[in-house]
Amino acid sequence: MKLALIFSLMILDANAMPNGQAPEGQTWVVLCSVGKGWDDYSFSASVYHTYQTIKKQGVLDKNIIVMHYDDLADDWHNRTPGVIVNEVNGTDIYKGVPKDYVGADVTPQNFLEVISGDSALEAKGKRVVKSGPKDNIFVYFAGDGQPGVLSFPNDYLYADDLNNMLNKMNQETKFAKLVFYLEASFSGSMFETHLPTDINVYAVTSSNNDEFSNTCNVDIYRGVYLGWLVHQEQEPRLFDMEHNDPQVEILDKQYNYIAEHNNLTIETVTVFQHAQHYGDLKIAQQHISDFLGAKKVPPTDANSMAVPTNAEFVNFRDIPIKLVEKNIQSTNDIYEKKIYVDELSRLLKGRQYVDQHLRAFVDSVHHMTRLDTNALLNSKLELSEDMTCYKKFVDTFHDKCFNMNKNTYAFSKIHN
Repeated sequence: MKLALIFSLMILDANAMPNGQAPEGQTWVVLCSVGKGWDDYSFSASVYHTYQTIKKQGVLDKNIIVMHYDDLADDWHNRTPGVIVNEVNGTDIYKGVPKDYVGADVTPQNFLEVISGDSALEAKGKRVVKSGPKDNIFVYFAGDGQPGVLSFPNDYLYADDLNNMLNKMNQETKFAKLVFYLEASFSGSMFETHLPTDINVYAVTSSNNDEFSNTCNVDIYRGVYLGWLVHQEQEPRLFDMEHNDPQVEILDKQYNYIAEHNNLTIETVTVFQHAQHYGDLKIAQQHISDFLGAKKVPPTDANSMAVPTNAEFVNFRDIPIKLVEKNIQSTNDIYEKKIYVDELSRLLKGRQYVDQHLRAFVDSVHHMTRLDTNALLNSKLELSEDMTCYKKFVDTFHDKCFNMNKNTYAFSKIHN
C-alpha cells in the first residue's frame, strides 16, 4: 500500500554520497494525509509512522511540514483515545506529530502552496517550504485517488495542476532535486504522460494508472484496516527505510523492493499492485539519506518477513462494507448485531441508489457518445492529456449529483 533527532553534523563517509560529496543544501519534507474519518485510518497512520521514522533518521523538525485532518485520536470509534498505531498491538505513532495543517486547512491549494513556498500563505502565519536551488525536497502523500485526480476531504487535486506546479518550482529553482512518493489508487495516472523527465523530479507511485490500491491487514479491536503490509503490519516503503542504512541504500533499490513486495500472496491468492516510477530516473541513483536523513534507525525485528495471520485483501472503496461485516461476525450481542446489520443494509442500499442514478444519467446522454449504456458503465477509457473537459465533468458531477469526497463508491464508479 503503503516513507527529530538533531541532523548529524559529522561529515558523512565519502563513499556514501554520489561523487563523494554530501548535499550542499537542506532537506525539506512534506507529509500529507488526506484521509477523513475512521475508514481512512490507514492513510494518516502511514503519514504518522513516516514522520516518526524520518525524525529518527535526523531530519530537523523545522524542515518537516505535516498536513492531516487530525480526527482519529479523538474519534468516538477510538478505543484508545489519543493513540494511533499502524500495526496490531503496536505502539503509539501519533504523539508529537505536528499540526501544521489540520481540518479545513487540508486543501489542494494549501498543499501546492506549501511545497512551493508560497509567500502569501506564509504571511498568514502558516509554515511553507523555504527551499532554494541547493535544497532537496521529499513529499509523501497518502490518500484516495481515481484516474488523474486525488481526493482531499472537501476538494480535488488534478494531475495537471500538480505537475504544472512542479514545473513552475523547477523554473524558479526552488530545489535541486524533488522526490515525490504517492500512495493512492490509480496513483500512476497523476504522473504518467504528465511529469517531464528533465525538471529534476522523481516520482514513485504505489499503483499504476489503471488499478485500485488495496489494504490487507485488519485490526479487529480498533475496527480498522492498517494498510498494505509485508512485515509486522508495515508498508514495504517503511520496512525498507528501517532495515537499511540510508547512506548506502539508493532510491532505485528501494523502488525495486516496493515493486516486488507490493504483490502479496496470502495462502493461494496473489493480489498485484504495480508500483511505478516516473520523471528523472537518474535521481533514483541517489541515496535515501539525500532526502530522508542520514541516521540509521535500528529495526525492531530485522528477520521476520512473515505475512500477518490476519491479512486479507480489501479494495479501499470496500473498507466500510468489510468493517461492518466483521463487526457482525465478532459480536454475540443480538442487539449490537442488529445495529451492524442495519448499517450494512444502509450501505448496500446507498450503493444501489448510486448505481440506479448513474445508469439513468448515462441512459440520458449515451446518444451523444454512440456507445451502449453497459459499455459506458463498465469499460475504462484513457484520459486525454488535455484535462480541461474531465475536470469540468468531475466538478459538475460533484456539485450537482454526489458529494464524492463523502461517497467514495460514487467517486470510483464514474471512472469505471
